[in-house]
Amino acid sequence: MNKVGVITKVEDGKAVVMMASSGTCGDCGCSPLTKRQHAESGEYGKKFVVVNNTINSKVGDPVNLEFKTTKMLKASLALYILPLIMMVLGILISNKLQGENPSDIISFISGIAALAVSYVILSIFDKKEDREDLIKLSEFRGY
Repeated sequence: MNKVGVITKVEDGKAVVMMASSGTCGDCGCSPLTKRQHAESGEYGKKFVVVNNTINSKVGDPVNLEFKTTKMLKASLALYILPLIMMVLGILISNKLQGENPSDIISFISGIAALAVSYVILSIFDKKEDREDLIKLSEFRGY
């Protein structure tokens, strides 16, 4: 997936790129206060991304952002599917361990505990994940 953006800041080999939100970004879940701040600053509907400035661009330069689609899909799959699978497994294992008359409350608590464990696992992997090659910056060549 490719997007067009404009460099707004360059510092320490990194570039902040401003790009317009698209329909694929979805509806902004900002609070009303944040929406008002966006409207007052004129930045509502814009997204900012920090990337490695591999092309030595300057503030105001238009650039192409190339997103690695396969990596993004794998991350999305892990983020949404893993917690669901963990929660269901927590409930099923709890039911199996309780015997013939399993308690719904204990199964529910076990499912929530498994869900929490999945988010801990995801946060550990998120810290280890190298995002340097997720978004590539290239020179703007037109639409």
